[in-house]
Amino acid sequence: MAVIADNVGSLGYAPDFATGALQRWFSSLHVVDIHVYEVSFKFGGVVYPYEVTSSESDPVLPSTNGDLASRPTNGDIHKNTRTGTSWIYVTALNRWTKADTRVGAKGVPVQRFPLDVVGGSRRLADCEWVLRNRWYDTPDLTRAAQLSDGEASTSRIRAGPVERPASSVDLGVGSRQAEAAGTGATESPSPRPNKWLQDLLELWRSGPASRVLSQGPRGVAILETLIAFDKPIPRLVDETDASKCCILIGKADRRGRPLSTKLALVDLLEARQVGFSDSTTNLEESNASLADFWATQLAILEGKSIDRGSRLLVVFDVPATEAGLLACKLSPTPYNAGQGTIVSPLANSWTHAGAITHPHMDGFACAVWTAHWKGVKLWGMWPPTVKNLRLMEHSLTSNPHIDVTIELLTQLEGMELMLLTEDDHFEFAFCLLPNTIHFCLSFTECCHVGMPIRDVRFMDTVEVVIDWAGDFIQNRLGVADGVGEDERGRVIDDYRNDIEYWESISSHQLGRPVRRRLSTLLANARGTLEAV
Repeated sequence: MAVIADNVGSLGYAPDFATGALQRWFSSLHVVDIHVYEVSFKFGGVVYPYEVTSSESDPVLPSTNGDLASRPTNGDIHKNTRTGTSWIYVTALNRWTKADTRVGAKGVPVQRFPLDVVGGSRRLADCEWVLRNRWYDTPDLTRAAQLSDGEASTSRIRAGPVERPASSVDLGVGSRQAEAAGTGATESPSPRPNKWLQDLLELWRSGPASRVLSQGPRGVAILETLIAFDKPIPRLVDETDASKCCILIGKADRRGRPLSTKLALVDLLEARQVGFSDSTTNLEESNASLADFWATQLAILEGKSIDRGSRLLVVFDVPATEAGLLACKLSPTPYNAGQGTIVSPLANSWTHAGAITHPHMDGFACAVWTAHWKGVKLWGMWPPTVKNLRLMEHSLTSNPHIDVTIELLTQLEGMELMLLTEDDHFEFAFCLLPNTIHFCLSFTECCHVGMPIRDVRFMDTVEVVIDWAGDFIQNRLGVADGVGEDERGRVIDDYRNDIEYWESISSHQLGRPVRRRLSTLLANARGTLEAV
């Protein structure tokens, strides 16, 4: 009989000691011993179980009416001890695929877990799905330990019919699915071009976000709307991708300590006033405390449900302090303060699992340098075209609503999506162009830091935004259009404050063409403010 070393830490395979006669007898019956490890890992609060098996045969799917072998699950691993070949089961294909044994940069294995949302963080090593960050040196050992999430495995021996396939299977999958399956095969475009979002839908339905009862159906509605698109939605993956909504920078320029929960907590405790909003009502909350925020955090971590009538608090724009996140010494490279550039102070935003940030814009003619550092978050973005800006005018005087969000998903032009995970995108930096429209879904507890940027290098976009804003404020922001005086006054004040930044930049040492364009822009803005 075959023997396997019972070693939970490293899954090794011992040689087969069966006699030749016994082996021939087993082969004649097409039966071999299959040695099984049952293993699991956590991602986004969801447990992903898988099996690691070994035998002298390549794997095949069991008979649908057989009761000696259970059907494999996504990510199951099989090792052919005779040939040394490893196989991965991919549920989306209903097939076993040969594992990609190549090794990439820094020794990271190429073979990903065959689920798009998880694949970037888990790689195949020694017949085990291992966290990718184990191949990276990091001084933040506590963070690395937290990311491991705890794993367990058991072993047993199972016998069952295993047939040898006549030939290897030629797989046909899309490019991203092929990457997850470890093959280079291609096929004709899928009838559902945004099928990768299906993985996110399942994570929303089964992960910690599902515990927030008021937000569950809303997140499902958003994701199902995106999945139903009949054309591929551009997906931003790394700094090599081109975007009309943001500048993808890559690893943030940091000269100090890594961003961490401890430093963010220091800032929260030091802040004189913390801004809260309720993600379920999309209203700012003046009667909220850190105790309320942490009570919700603890309830979600303990697996408790957040009732439909309960708040889901979000903290936003928490100022960084010297003892907190300023100790990270982040620079918004390449948009550092200088001639033609004003950089506002660093602040942190913190959301719980299930938080939904509906489509909105950050101020007038203001870019935002951002660095993701905690959790799993989906960003949806649209460029600030005149059509999109007109469609978003209501958001300046009314609170977001899921029905309006669903409409905007199909009406706004030029959507781009970006999925950021802590494993693949820790301290990943990007800069939203001025007035980029964006929304976010937090699948787990998430944090990102940001610095508002006013920079003459964004002048093309700034001119479009200021022209639109002047037209909106003078011609459509009035009581006759159903806008209250308070809302109207707030919009005008926000516009005036943002224009003051550009007034300050006009005193910088600028080239003649830029100075001329900025002078014209400011003259138009002053005319708008005088008219109202």
